[in-house]
Amino acid sequence: MPRSGRQFSSFRSRLLVFVLVPMLAVLAGVFLSVERSTSANTRTVINDSLQVGRDTLQRLLAERRDTLLASSALLTADFAFRAAYATENYATRLDTAQNYLRRVGIADAMIIVSPDGLVEVDTLHPGKQGQTFAWPELLDAADESESHTSSSVVLIDESAYQLSVTPFLAPDLKAWIVVGRRLADAFVRELKKLVRAEVSIVRSSADGAAVLASSLDAAHRDALVKSARTPGTAPATTDTRLVELRGSAFVTLEEPLMQLEGGGRVATVLQRSLDEALAPYRPLNQRLLLLFVIGVLVAGLIALWLAQNLSQPVAALARQVGRIARGDYTHVMSSSRRDELGQLAGSVNDMARGLADRERVRDLLGKVVSKEIASELLSGKVELGGEERQVTVLFSDIRNFTTLCEQLPATQIVGLLNRYLSRMSEVIESQGGVVDKYIGDAVMALFGAPVARADAAEAAVRAAIAMQEALRELHALHDAEGLPRLATGIGIHTGNVVAGNLGSSHRMNYTVIGDAVNLASRLQGLTREHDSAIIVSAATAATAPGFAYRALGEVRVKGKSEVVTIYGL
Repeated sequence: MPRSGRQFSSFRSRLLVFVLVPMLAVLAGVFLSVERSTSANTRTVINDSLQVGRDTLQRLLAERRDTLLASSALLTADFAFRAAYATENYATRLDTAQNYLRRVGIADAMIIVSPDGLVEVDTLHPGKQGQTFAWPELLDAADESESHTSSSVVLIDESAYQLSVTPFLAPDLKAWIVVGRRLADAFVRELKKLVRAEVSIVRSSADGAAVLASSLDAAHRDALVKSARTPGTAPATTDTRLVELRGSAFVTLEEPLMQLEGGGRVATVLQRSLDEALAPYRPLNQRLLLLFVIGVLVAGLIALWLAQNLSQPVAALARQVGRIARGDYTHVMSSSRRDELGQLAGSVNDMARGLADRERVRDLLGKVVSKEIASELLSGKVELGGEERQVTVLFSDIRNFTTLCEQLPATQIVGLLNRYLSRMSEVIESQGGVVDKYIGDAVMALFGAPVARADAAEAAVRAAIAMQEALRELHALHDAEGLPRLATGIGIHTGNVVAGNLGSSHRMNYTVIGDAVNLASRLQGLTREHDSAIIVSAATAATAPGFAYRALGEVRVKGKSEVVTIYGL
């Protein structure tokens, strides 16, 4: 199954991650939740306070308007003013207006406008009489209102003024008295005390922005100009927004005061520092952060202890399993644990002992039968019965072995026979054959059982040729030891047999039976008559055609009615 995702190099690192990551997530979630909740609540409180500040601003402007209108009404009823105005002398009128402003002290400008809209007196711009009044809509609004008064904020010489218009009647309309009060730094500082927020009056247009009055210092005023919205980007609502001034976040609320020609406008900007509002909560956040760090450290220590407590026995188990995989069954794990890991250690020890016993059985069995047959018997499929399959059977026998036994002592015969059988068995197994059994000095070998193979016949013929070469090597040893040389005959046949476990339920043997076995044995016996060390049947020659066979003719072997074509090597 393919692996995916991150792979851990050790069980300890996996456990550390699985313990620490959830703990970090929980602690971080709590910390961030408290911090966000604090910020959200603080922002809500600031929003509410700025909304109250906006209402206070509107109420203050209304009070100033009423004061200016009342002052203007008193002025129009003043006898001295009426007398001065009746002189129709510009200097007298201007001087009277200026004296009035100084005496009353609640206004910064006075403009007297004729009924036809021409400026007669302007305390801000002396000498500009006769010009058209710049805000005729104020006069129209006053003329249309029931009180014959009006009020608005206008822009004069890059300063915001609150103007109030009152008619001068004697008894008909003689002039319009326009009294204005500048919305200057003193005004916004007074408003700041009431609303507990920074207050600025800002003019903005497509050409840029300018601060007309502000409770901010010069550096923050410049930052406010850079952050000011152009009229085209202004929101349709009057919701608050965050504005960054010199690295600090300010919650900002804008209240329009007037619209300018060309799409510009003048607005009052109310601001409160979010950082200052959050300052009382910083000790709490710091304590939470400290608790977060302590929690992480404690969780890390607990995770490390758990990892150490679990990873060491797991690592010991892994080392023990590695020893078992390398074939070392002698080492025994010692564990005092009573938990599942201790039980697992005991099971591993039991497994090692079981594998050691199995290996001893396999080793012993491998000395009695071939490794392939031993594996077949140890595979758990040890049942009486067999299956039909095609195999190549090889029979090898020492000629005149009975005479040889009469000439040599028994101990010498046993030594010579063991040397011969050992060497022949090595040759057979090197070609993939299986020694089925030893019958005295004869060897019965199988190719294609118990493990099937496509080249069984070729392997059997190669093994026979190699056996003859190995016999010549033994001759040199025998000559050196004064022992007689051996002559052998080999018969090979390929055919169908029944292969399986034969015997009883208490004792059985893996072998093959069938006519192919008998024919191979008969072919071995024919090697004496045809003076050929190796004789193969036509079935074997046809299955393994890559050898230099010589035809020996057709023979009728004992036990078979039909003739058999044989070949020699």
